[in-house]
Amino acid sequence: MNKLTLVKRFLKRYKKETAIISGLFVLVVIIGVTCAFNATKDVELVLDENKATAADAVKTEVINAQLQKSVEEVLQDQGYPVSEEYTISVDPDKKVKDVDTVTVKKNAVGQIKVDGKTVDYKSAAETVGDLLNDNNIQYDDDDIVTPAPSTALTTDVSNVTIARIEVKEEAGEKDIPFETEEKENAELEEGTRNVVTQGVVGKADFVDKVTYQDGVEVKRENISTNTKVEPVKEVVEVGTKKAVPESLASSPSPSAGNATQSAGSDFDLICAIVAHEGGTSYEGAMGVISCVMNRVDAGWGPDAVSVLTAPGQFASYLDGYYTQYLGNAPAAVQQAVTDCMEGGIRSHNFTSFRSYQTSGSVCIAGNWYF
Repeated sequence: MNKLTLVKRFLKRYKKETAIISGLFVLVVIIGVTCAFNATKDVELVLDENKATAADAVKTEVINAQLQKSVEEVLQDQGYPVSEEYTISVDPDKKVKDVDTVTVKKNAVGQIKVDGKTVDYKSAAETVGDLLNDNNIQYDDDDIVTPAPSTALTTDVSNVTIARIEVKEEAGEKDIPFETEEKENAELEEGTRNVVTQGVVGKADFVDKVTYQDGVEVKRENISTNTKVEPVKEVVEVGTKKAVPESLASSPSPSAGNATQSAGSDFDLICAIVAHEGGTSYEGAMGVISCVMNRVDAGWGPDAVSVLTAPGQFASYLDGYYTQYLGNAPAAVQQAVTDCMEGGIRSHNFTSFRSYQTSGSVCIAGNWYF
């Protein structure tokens, strides 16, 4: 009797028992498959909102998930954002059984400006340097990257700029400016300039270290200079002689007085008398000439010369003491006379003064005015 016949007899005799065994086997298989499908494991989920300052920007939790579910399904089940605004650290189609930690990070969005171009980015890179590397943008140590490459690339970073720095050595020829020396000349009228020696520009070869930022020069340092032609200094005479005010040029020359008037203009005469009466300071001279012009306004005489040379008035003129200043009155006195007669400046409104104090008089540079 062969084996096949024996099996057939066994199944016929134990038909009921065989059915039970088969059913149990199928049940075991179903239970095994079900258990395998519903098996779970702990997975760490990290939500990183990618902010630089917020203390709660990163949230972490551990969940129990089915091994056969995809990462994307688990994230959606847990309410995590799954969109283009976020980057998932692993393939969303991976099964839970193949991962231990999943990070969902919000992308930084902005623009990179470099070489006259603008590159838009949406990235979860860790740093600005990583972002530039991801976009195949090269830079060297001289270039200025803002923010710095080591800066964390958070959502607060929306603009990255790269300024290209180039340093060159440049050689050439340049002018050497000449100096100008001014010399006073008392024979020339004030405001007159006379070139005695004409200035000449020099020449020099140079080598400069030049720094360019995005093609624009921002710094230049001289490395060497070789003078080929020395510059020639320009010498200019500057006139200091006071011009005679128009109001004095037409004034009549005085004829009164015990002293004979020395040669000189009416301006020189006025300055000489004022210098002797009020001293050689600007304040003293302004006090005297103000008094004189106050008298002119009050009708004491038609002009300053008439008032100063009137009989019995100014001892400096009457006794001839003024002659020591005739033609060489101090500059401060000349300036005071010019300021008063041409500029209308006066230091007081008095019409008389003495060398000693009287009731109600006011002292100005040694004289008492009233």
